[in-house]
Amino acid sequence: SASFSNAGARAAVDADVAALRKNYPDDARAATTQLQWVDVLKVYDSGRAEAILRDLAENKDPRVAADAQQQLTTMQLQKKLAKEPLDLKFKAVDGAEIDLARLRGKVVLLDFWAVWYGPCRMEIPNVVATYNDLHKDGFEIVGISLDRDKEQLLKFTKTAGMTWPQYFDGKMWSNDISSRFGINAIPAMWLLDKKGIVRSTEARGDLTEQVKKLLVE
Repeated sequence: SASFSNAGARAAVDADVAALRKNYPDDARAATTQLQWVDVLKVYDSGRAEAILRDLAENKDPRVAADAQQQLTTMQLQKKLAKEPLDLKFKAVDGAEIDLARLRGKVVLLDFWAVWYGPCRMEIPNVVATYNDLHKDGFEIVGISLDRDKEQLLKFTKTAGMTWPQYFDGKMWSNDISSRFGINAIPAMWLLDKKGIVRSTEARGDLTEQVKKLLVE
């Protein structure tokens, strides 16, 4: 994929993929191939990625159209969130009133996750360790749970040492907050700087280092 940083290489592949769509306009596989190509373009040419997604959002296959529209909505939202503070208010599962505006001056992780999904549970020890290490320095976490079972959520968070607030509405993938932000895969970890600006939507892996960098800004 490193070669895709070269504009000429991208243009060649883009032309091939576009030709595939043109020659087989009603074949869902051609549309799916273009959706996969969009994932590359998001990194190197977001304008072209958006143009393709707008076209695919009109596709005859409702699944392709829905996928493209969701990705387009997410891209547009993320562009907005990179410029404006993220505003979010809700009542946590423990009854606490949460308002991200009150957390300005802190580095905040917005963690979209669920107990029922293994990769999320595997990520938790790292998240807890980072929180325990950096909370005193101004690091906060706000969980957005895509769970359906409230008691299971409460039991798991207590056992795992997840002492931060959790949003819960029992709607799983139809979760009000995750749906608003176009979340279609978990775990999704968004990192907000002290001004409330979303600085990363991919905070997994090197979470501790990302948080440390934002804390000293």
